[in-house]
Amino acid sequence: MKKKILLFGYGKWGKRILPSLKKIFSVTKILRSEDSYEVLSDQSISWGFVATPTNTHYQITKRLLTKKLNVFCEKPLSSNFKNSKKLIDFSKKQKRKLYISDIEIFKNKKIILKKKNFIIRKKKSNMKISEIPDSLVYHDFYILFAHLKNKKLKYKDIFIGYKILKFKIIAGRNIFCFIYDINSKYLVHRINNCNYNTKLNYLSKMFQKISNGKVNYSLNHSRSLFASKNTDKLKRYILKNTKN
Repeated sequence: MKKKILLFGYGKWGKRILPSLKKIFSVTKILRSEDSYEVLSDQSISWGFVATPTNTHYQITKRLLTKKLNVFCEKPLSSNFKNSKKLIDFSKKQKRKLYISDIEIFKNKKIILKKKNFIIRKKKSNMKISEIPDSLVYHDFYILFAHLKNKKLKYKDIFIGYKILKFKIIAGRNIFCFIYDINSKYLVHRINNCNYNTKLNYLSKMFQKISNGKVNYSLNHSRSLFASKNTDKLKRYILKNTKN
């Protein structure tokens, strides 16, 4: 029998993940921010899937955990590292599972590290420069977690242009050059020669492993907090140096 779940949010991302969720779970109800949350008292529901805007993640996730539901939350878990840490700690206190989306990990790509590494993202988007860290950079930080986690990271050459964000990170003997262009007619996501663009749907694979309990929650939390901590640094710099 499929596990009963709730889906919070039915905007662009909620609509995208719903078909994959239905393959694995029984979606009892789709809730929007203005809906009543009385359904949370239904003890037959085991998970809440949060696909709402980032600024609502903290409040909704905490409420679900308070009601003793397991939670899957789209990345980032909250709008800053501090609140993300609070939610992860609270999930442990409540003895409930909390998983933050890290879909790129399920592509099982093998990155060959070099002395000088290039992380390149290109796409056509109406997002603001200030949104690039949470929308794009976050993914690359959790992908590179294993290569960066135990090193002192030094940021340098941060450049903000028209729909372009560039920066370098010095990590030991390695250099990581990050390039984000959101005014490109090409769709690119590449780390060195490793191509992350694909037409395959990895959402079902991620959701199936979560349903089966075949995921490492501790590692997921570490990746998420690492990504949030570093995107916070970028967001502070962008806020200080630009109005968009």
